[in-house]
Amino acid sequence: MADNSRSVPFTHSENLAILEEFNSYKGILLGKFNEECSNKKKHEVWRKITDSVNSVNPSAVRDISAVQKRFKNMVQEAKKELYKRKNPGTGGGALKKLKVTTEMVIEIYGGESPLFWGVKGGKESGVANSSPNNGETVEDAAPLPTAQSTVTTTEEEEPADEEEITVSLVPEVSQAVTAAPITTTRNPTMAMVLEKQYNNLNLEEKKLLLEIEVLQLQKQRLQLKLKRQMEE
Repeated sequence: MADNSRSVPFTHSENLAILEEFNSYKGILLGKFNEECSNKKKHEVWRKITDSVNSVNPSAVRDISAVQKRFKNMVQEAKKELYKRKNPGTGGGALKKLKVTTEMVIEIYGGESPLFWGVKGGKESGVANSSPNNGETVEDAAPLPTAQSTVTTTEEEEPADEEEITVSLVPEVSQAVTAAPITTTRNPTMAMVLEKQYNNLNLEEKKLLLEIEVLQLQKQRLQLKLKRQMEE
């Protein structure tokens, strides 16, 4: 019998559960392979994330691969939203507030991550890529970039719909995870910076409108004064 849950769209609550749990365990999921970040532990973390998602929406039972795929898609959606924010079309208009899921993805990778700002192709570096291959693991050479990292920027392209986002996909194991969730400290994200800039622009606009109103009042006073002088 086919698994109908694969065709059921993820709810907003499920999306939030995926991102919140991933953020708690990102030290393991995005870390280099070592004794603390083994295939077994990465897989068990994904199982834990999947269990949390299924507890949010028991009517649609998700498997690990479906949850991993949804996470990858949300990262891709966040990249596209940020690309459009940086490259607005004609017509202008007020900037819309970023989606909650986009803000959470930014928090996971850091507001200055090359994943969002400047690396052509948009693949995050430092994310371990594992696959069933005689028990061996393959690891990216570069460390995960931080907000202080210096990167060489190139002409940016809009993320493609089918672009792959690398995450830790690992083989089935049955051992329980022993590592506790990593406590993360919320740093200022690019979304917060953009929102502050937007608020500053609104204040500048109000200031200009007020100055225009003052000038109009001064003009009216001068006109009245001239009119009285002419009548005298």
